[in-house]
Amino acid sequence: MAILLYNFFFYIVLASRSSFLYSFNDWVNANAFFTVGKSLFNGKVIFRDIFEQKGSLLYFIYGIGYLLSNTTFYGVFILEVLFSTVFLYYVHKIISLYLDDKYSLWIIPIFAFLIYTTPTFQQGSSCEEFCLPFFIITIYCLLKYAKDRKINYKEIYLVGFLASLIFFMKYTLLGISFAFMLYIYIY
Repeated sequence: MAILLYNFFFYIVLASRSSFLYSFNDWVNANAFFTVGKSLFNGKVIFRDIFEQKGSLLYFIYGIGYLLSNTTFYGVFILEVLFSTVFLYYVHKIISLYLDDKYSLWIIPIFAFLIYTTPTFQQGSSCEEFCLPFFIITIYCLLKYAKDRKINYKEIYLVGFLASLIFFMKYTLLGISFAFMLYIYIY
């Protein structure tokens, strides 16, 4: 719960142009993704009737945002909060691998500030932002394996599934998944 409060009130609300503090999101990509997502849920076939350069899962996420709020980015903002909450939860789990839980209460707000105030996320609702939970879960599995030296096949399948989700959002972001597989193969 504390992660959600840190996440929602201090960082996402201020950093994302999809939040209720901004009257509109003027970022061209977010508007294009929203249009394709809206079209997807209004009977259009993506990549045939309407085209954009990212993957179908990203449009599905934006389509769900459209279903939550069809005239504003508030639905996309709610999904942003959910995805970033999962992201920060796994940051907490990584911190717990090496430190006591009490330290995460200090580290997570600093980490969230550093992530969500970078120029990469200054507009909010980017593909990379929606991929952050997939990245951090992969990193968590990698660090857990590096620490314990015990292979967990459920986690390997999970990382493979997350890689497929990343692929269907933006395939050029698959580097962390390949690094995970290479690390497991070598060790």
